[in-house]
Amino acid sequence: MPVNKILFKNVLSGVIFVFLTFLTINLQTTVWFELFGYFPTPNLWLPLMIYLLMYRPFPLNLMWVLFFFFILCTETTAMPFYLLLSLSSLSSLVLFTQKRFSLLTMSDFILLTTSSLICFPLIYYFFSLLHRSATPLNIFDHLSTFFITLPLIPPFLLVLQKIDSCLKTTEPHYERFSTEL
Repeated sequence: MPVNKILFKNVLSGVIFVFLTFLTINLQTTVWFELFGYFPTPNLWLPLMIYLLMYRPFPLNLMWVLFFFFILCTETTAMPFYLLLSLSSLSSLVLFTQKRFSLLTMSDFILLTTSSLICFPLIYYFFSLLHRSATPLNIFDHLSTFFITLPLIPPFLLVLQKIDSCLKTTEPHYERFSTEL
């Protein structure tokens, strides 16, 4: 395959994932409130972040986390330092777990995303305690978000995998990826 075609597919893949990032974050922060009011929103950006952490090579996946930090901070929060610490901690946990146990199947992705859905609010709450105005831990909100997001993880993974397979983004760790449960 010519170098220009590979470069085009990699750039197109990046543009599509940037678009998906904006789409999932805006769904959570804007569209959801217009449709459902203050009912807790699904965290679709979190499975996208886990996907990019798991199935992209090492330096590139950290750049994606920084991108998520930038987008989340500009659109969703007034305290970016807590979000930076939370995303960094969660990313480190996901990368450590994935490298330690070589997790690449769909069930591993669901497991990491589920554990991230549980850990992220707790990590964020812990880091907010370092400041004098701690963020309250709303159990109902976090449990609702968890149960709304959980059934959306497998179809969302299949969509992300389909995007990668259509673009034929081949990297060494993609060949080991399977959709086995």
